[in-house]
Amino acid sequence: MKKTLLLLGTTLALASCMNHSHEFYTKALDDEKRNDLKAALNDYSQAIKEDPKSAIYYNNRGLVKYHMGQLDSAIRDFDVAIMLEPTDAIEYNNRGLAYADNGNLTAALKDYNKSIELDPKAARTYDNRGLARQDNGDFDGAMQDYQVALKLDSSDSYIWNNIGFLKYKMKDYETAITYYNHAIKLEPTMATAYDNRGLSLYHLGKLKEGWADCDKAVSLDSTNAYAVNNRGLIEFEMEDYKATIRDCDKAIRLKPEMAVAYVNRGLAKIEIQDTTGCADLQKASSMGDANAQDLMNEYCK
Repeated sequence: MKKTLLLLGTTLALASCMNHSHEFYTKALDDEKRNDLKAALNDYSQAIKEDPKSAIYYNNRGLVKYHMGQLDSAIRDFDVAIMLEPTDAIEYNNRGLAYADNGNLTAALKDYNKSIELDPKAARTYDNRGLARQDNGDFDGAMQDYQVALKLDSSDSYIWNNIGFLKYKMKDYETAITYYNHAIKLEPTMATAYDNRGLSLYHLGKLKEGWADCDKAVSLDSTNAYAVNNRGLIEFEMEDYKATIRDCDKAIRLKPEMAVAYVNRGLAKIEIQDTTGCADLQKASSMGDANAQDLMNEYCK
């Protein structure tokens, strides 16, 4: 139901090359601009074949794999990049991102610490470490990192958004909204900030405003399954159960592993006497949703 935005490290600049590696490197960069990740992966691999001692190529291929969800393989590429260039802060930051997304927060924090040691003025690394600390339940540490990140770069909309989300997690919805407002002011097309602000408005009982924000998020990024699901959540509270079902259908198509969308769809179906609602709750329970079994006990006797 809530999305914590992951922030990608900056791609490294071009270094010296051997043979035809530069040609493949340039092609890979063009592939990335077109969002053709498979082609980029292939071209970075060709560049590495030509120049297997380039940390940049391994780092960039690792980022492509990260985008593709190939986290273990991405980590291995970052391992090689760090072995080849052990004093480059960006590579530690990028491996930290992959570790964090892979659920290994201890390793992620270790890498972020090393990255900050090597480059103590990288705002995004403080922001990334803040996210890891937040996910690890260390809200005070997260806020400290976010505040340092803001001092280093107050123009970064992601940092404002992430502080807003921390405030949301702390149930300080009014303050969260002020941070989301600032993020949106800096980046008016930031779908995640609209979605997050919509959730805060929902918790304050401002359903129409919350729905409008989630709807705006979907209009900016129709592939954002979280925003689609959250719009459906608010529609449920507005008693528009058919709209909830439609949005949850879409959220599930976009992200089939989103258990909460099955919960929301199941409850909406139950409200309109659709007996398949219990099957949705069962599906969510089998996916590990903590509330689904209790809901089944209540509604599916």
